[in-house]
Amino acid sequence: MSNEKILQESVQLLAETLRGGPARPIRSLGWWARCSPVGGPSARAALFAPVSPDTQAAADFRERHESAMQAEVLAAVTRVLDRWEHQCEPGCDQSHFDDLFIALIHVRLMLSPRRGATEISPIAERVGTISLAAQQVLTEKWLRPLISAKLNAPGDAPPAEPGLPGSVREALAQYD
Repeated sequence: MSNEKILQESVQLLAETLRGGPARPIRSLGWWARCSPVGGPSARAALFAPVSPDTQAAADFRERHESAMQAEVLAAVTRVLDRWEHQCEPGCDQSHFDDLFIALIHVRLMLSPRRGATEISPIAERVGTISLAAQQVLTEKWLRPLISAKLNAPGDAPPAEPGLPGSVREALAQYD
């Protein structure tokens, strides 16, 4: 299966997990992953682990911030899924880039080994590699024009236009 399809299904699973859905396999990974459900309530809890070993400080932080943080991550992931086929033209705004990064980072976090685990699962390794590759391409496409223009432009030149690949599919094309 294509890396794009694997990543898209992983982002969909992240959205399901953030909404309280059960763990399930990432079917696009093929037969070897079908008996290894991922995501679900334990992954959701791990995505927003305690911020302090002090139980009272952690509880206070959760009470003040956790629901808003989860809502922001879910909103970003939902926008990414809604715009999955979106062709980003010049002028694509920073929010598209930010949403993609939030989704890709949280996919990797959702699949990361839990404390005390000694090795990463093959599923987490494969999806993590695809996600990281997409992040690297997106970073290069977005930041390279900005940095290049800043280093090479005269002092009064207008800011450079950052560039995103046309779509997530285009960003992942070189890794299929």
